[in-house]
Amino acid sequence: VYSNHPGWWDPILAMHVRRHLMPDRRFYAPIDAEALENYAVFKKLGFFPVTQQQRTGAADFLGYSRSIFQAGGGVIFLTPHGRFVDPRQRDL
Repeated sequence: VYSNHPGWWDPILAMHVRRHLMPDRRFYAPIDAEALENYAVFKKLGFFPVTQQQRTGAADFLGYSRSIFQAGGGVIFLTPHGRFVDPRQRDL
């Protein structure tokens, strides 16, 4: 499932959507590897690390995704933004 990522809480909203619209599926979502180290609680929620600044990050993402789909019963939510920023910041 792909959605826009305008704020911090939308991955949590995705968990809520999954619970109500796809109750038979397990939630997974990629997150920046450094951010996941700072917010380790997300690991327990189904978030998996992706290194953004190295070529191996894409291969790791595909590997995680493949294993999730091969195991069956999972859904991956993508909410790409690229970096953590203050939502009030406007880079015009």
